[in-house]
Amino acid sequence: MDEALQSDFTDTPFGDELALSVLSGMPADRVARIAARRAFVDMKQLFIRAVAGLADRKGEWLREKVRLAVDPMDLWLLRGPVLAALHRNDDTTRRLRADLYRGLDHIFPGAFGLGHHATLSTRPPEPWEVSPALTRPGQSMSR
Repeated sequence: MDEALQSDFTDTPFGDELALSVLSGMPADRVARIAARRAFVDMKQLFIRAVAGLADRKGEWLREKVRLAVDPMDLWLLRGPVLAALHRNDDTTRRLRADLYRGLDHIFPGAFGLGHHATLSTRPPEPWEVSPALTRPGQSMSR
């Protein structure tokens, strides 16, 4: 932060609280908020496409819930019912399910226990790759 700007804020009776509130509107923060909102809107549109073809009462209910979603957590909570409703095994439905999983993984990168840039492996882990976190602290793997 610029020294002159910082001294202006520290001389005020509000101190750091005012400085933080003013600086939270920095361009980088704004860009991050816009990117997050765009990701949510893209995900919501994907959910809308996924439930558009459902004809029963459950489809009606899901369309209403997706339409009312206002943040990513709302979509996260609907992922189970939406994916369960997409049980058909045709190409279009499989593509929608894959897109939903990819989108959810993008918005919630840690949700499936993966890092931000990790991908799902098709093979099970080898015994030596299993996390040592399965043991209690202070307890060794062998007895």
